[in-house]
Amino acid sequence: MTEFASRPVEIHKLPLPAEVQILHPELALLLYYKSHTIDVGALCYLRRRTDRRRRPGQGRQVDLSSFSLARAERVRAWIEFASQAVASGRQKVITVDSFHRDFIAFMDWCDGNGHSDVLDGETPARVAFRAYVEHLRRLVSQHELNNNSAASDQNHCRDILSEFLGIECLDRGVNLLMKRAIFDTPTPVPSDDAQGKVIAWCQCLFSGISDLVVDEKPYPFAMTVPEYLHWPGNRLWLFPSEQWCKIPDSPFQRRKGGLNDHIAHDYDNGTIYDLDILTAKYGERCTAKQLMARRSYALLQIKAANRHFRSRRRVERALLAVKTFMILFVAATGMNPAQVVALPWSTELDEALDNPLTERQGFRSIKYRANNRTVHFEIGVQFMPHFRRYLELRRYLLDGCEFELLFVGFRGSRPSNITVPLPQTREIFANTYKILRRFDGSLPKVMPRQWRAAKQDHLVRHHDVHTAARLMQHSIRTAVRKYSNGSEMMHQTEMGNFLTQVEKVVLARDDLLEHGETRSIGLCASPNHPSPISGHVPVTPDCKGPEGCLFCGQYRVHADEVDTRKLLSCRYCIRKTSHLASSQEQFDRVFGVVLNRIGFILSEIGHRDATMVARIEREVDVEGELDPYWTIKLETLMELDLV
Repeated sequence: MTEFASRPVEIHKLPLPAEVQILHPELALLLYYKSHTIDVGALCYLRRRTDRRRRPGQGRQVDLSSFSLARAERVRAWIEFASQAVASGRQKVITVDSFHRDFIAFMDWCDGNGHSDVLDGETPARVAFRAYVEHLRRLVSQHELNNNSAASDQNHCRDILSEFLGIECLDRGVNLLMKRAIFDTPTPVPSDDAQGKVIAWCQCLFSGISDLVVDEKPYPFAMTVPEYLHWPGNRLWLFPSEQWCKIPDSPFQRRKGGLNDHIAHDYDNGTIYDLDILTAKYGERCTAKQLMARRSYALLQIKAANRHFRSRRRVERALLAVKTFMILFVAATGMNPAQVVALPWSTELDEALDNPLTERQGFRSIKYRANNRTVHFEIGVQFMPHFRRYLELRRYLLDGCEFELLFVGFRGSRPSNITVPLPQTREIFANTYKILRRFDGSLPKVMPRQWRAAKQDHLVRHHDVHTAARLMQHSIRTAVRKYSNGSEMMHQTEMGNFLTQVEKVVLARDDLLEHGETRSIGLCASPNHPSPISGHVPVTPDCKGPEGCLFCGQYRVHADEVDTRKLLSCRYCIRKTSHLASSQEQFDRVFGVVLNRIGFILSEIGHRDATMVARIEREVDVEGELDPYWTIKLETLMELDLV
């Protein structure tokens, strides 16, 4: 049986930015990020554990007898190669992290499948890469790995091998996996309940702690908490101690070596226990002298914290407020984590907030210059007071220091002992949820990508896809494919509404419509009284054209040959003119929604008489037998050279 052993690590400086360090003893190297490590040194041993879940700074266990000097030299060269890529600015830290995680997995597979010579030259590298691609294909075919994830793993390994070993066309003759849009999984929109709970906690913590530190409120401090937990008085008392608050009905945090100093704190009522109450509660465990000492110490803590408004405990709470505000900021802007942590600071930001440029009702455009470039993001008007409050909190933390980024952090668990502020990292969002779940263990984890989907979903429902894509700063294609998935609850509601609407729109063959009026795509139940089918429709209903009828609550269609031919003829003419759109985005905005609506209605008619729909569809699309109105319409378009 193979015996695995751990290897020690120590710091070795290489030309890397602050986010990354190299740790190694001799030939045991760790690529160290702020929140995790990539164990490169384990590759020097051909037999090693492949489990990934480790604490930062902890290496993987290896079989010491499997050490390979040849591999060690290649690993050392690879570390230099990686560090130069980051130090030169050719690759971002996050890119190196992603690529090298996948490459480590590739090397693990190689050493476990007879390709340990993969780094020895071009020929073994080509053989190993081809075999690895076939391995990924098997995983995809067995539904153990998503096609696009496998393609990404494959491409990362190809790029690193090609550049590191200087191999041209490494993928020549290899049946590569290709990324396909059909395998993209749109980001689900979190439920309203999940969003509401997270926002509620972040707002309570941010507002409460900001009042404590910025407004110099005294300890003990009563902070309002979300009402859904039904805590007594909907409040939480904060103290300047290691256990700065206590969840109702939860046990105390225990400290090694005896009774905690904070036993004198009355967390339910926000005061310090009298000596007689302490004696009744802890008299069997402590002497009267010990209890008196703990009570005196608690009073001194409060007095000191209320005299020094930049005490360590206040600064620690202020940093938690920064973390919760960053979640609120992502929810309000829909920005991705990399953009948020890299937002620059400038004195112009204060001016931009005081005199914001209003582009439309309900939104403010914040523009300012920093580092010789224009920075721009948009937030709702209601979010402005929170943003201004954060800037006050930021000034409190910096205490006169200069810092070039909007969001500030400090190294270590005692930031008041550190005078140099540091950038926040993308991992701050996951770390903040660990803190939030101490208050509510069932609190949903809504990550930045989901907030981005929720933001777009809100914009689409209240505006349109084009406006949402512009505000979110991506293309309509990306908006539709990546972020327009909607929440599960909304899907159920919309599906119910849709089925009800379609059932109402499609009439049986013999149903009579009193006071109805014949139109080019069906019937109108109440002429000149347009009304939208829902609160938000992509085309405003009117009585001027067929596209307005399709999204009107007065629109009806018989499930017969006449109205079916009208719909299919309309679709035929739209498809003939679709080339007039200058881009896919414009086609989706102008033609796509109408074609989708026609498709839904035809699908419902098909459920009632599929044979009839198929026959007329062939007659219209193949034989050109259009409805008379649409025949004239098509001839007019042809005369104008539009088709």
